[in-house]
Amino acid sequence: MKIKTIRIKAEVDNQEFDFTQFFEGSNTIFTTSATLVKEEDGYYWHAFITFEPNSVFNTSRSTTPKKPMPPQAFEDEVITYTQQNPPKSIRLRSGVKSSIEAVFEMRELNDFHKLRNVGTNSVLGDTDYLSGILEIVKKHQPQQ
Repeated sequence: MKIKTIRIKAEVDNQEFDFTQFFEGSNTIFTTSATLVKEEDGYYWHAFITFEPNSVFNTSRSTTPKKPMPPQAFEDEVITYTQQNPPKSIRLRSGVKSSIEAVFEMRELNDFHKLRNVGTNSVLGDTDYLSGILEIVKKHQPQQ
């Protein structure tokens, strides 16, 4: 584990620090803290960041299989289907549209419960619409 310290003058306005390279996925941050310290020439913030270089964790990320992204044709077909066969509730339409990647993984009607704001009543109340969505999913799934 490593510690990064930053010393910032407290009485100066409009200070800018660029830490993008430090924080952009290159390190795993564990804790952050800051302390106001009085020094001879004024007050300073001493910020402390404990982290682990990302190289330690990098190997485990590469072994995780990535989920297949839905093709653009899938999303276009779902939107067209929804416009031609609108669901009974706006909540269901929003749930399907906002979670198109999750919809691409659906295999049966009960899977739609996993979508945000889609409950049992929405699924049971609009099985025709959701069955049509499932047919689109099956059509666009890669063949194995």
